[in-house]
Amino acid sequence: MMGNKKLYVLIFISLLLTVLVIANGTPTPVALVTVALPILAGYWLIVRFGNPGLVFVPILWALAFLAREFLMGTVTQETLRAAGLKAFGSVILAVAYIALDRKGKNREEEAINAGQ
Repeated sequence: MMGNKKLYVLIFISLLLTVLVIANGTPTPVALVTVALPILAGYWLIVRFGNPGLVFVPILWALAFLAREFLMGTVTQETLRAAGLKAFGSVILAVAYIALDRKGKNREEEAINAGQ
C-alpha cells in the first residue's frame, strides 16, 4: 500500500513539473516526453534494478535534456557538452558503484570466513 502512495506522489510531482514547463512556453508533447516520462522511467529503473538503477537515471536525464533541445530545434555545442557531461557523470557513478559493491562483498566474505 505504501508503494502506491509513493507512486501517486511521484505522478503528481511529474505532472506539476510538466505544467510548469508548459507554462514556460514548451509545447505539451515535448514537455511530456522530456519531463514526465523521464521522472516515471527513473522511478521504474530504481524500483526494478535497485541501486544500479540510480546509475541509469542520470543517463536518462541527459537523453531527455538532449531530446528536449532537439525537439525544440535549439541544439547547440553547449547542449551537446552538457548532455555529454551528464552521461559521463553516470559512467563515473557506475564505476564507483561497482568498485564499492565488490569491496563490500569482499569484506562480507572475509567476515564469514573469519567466523568459521
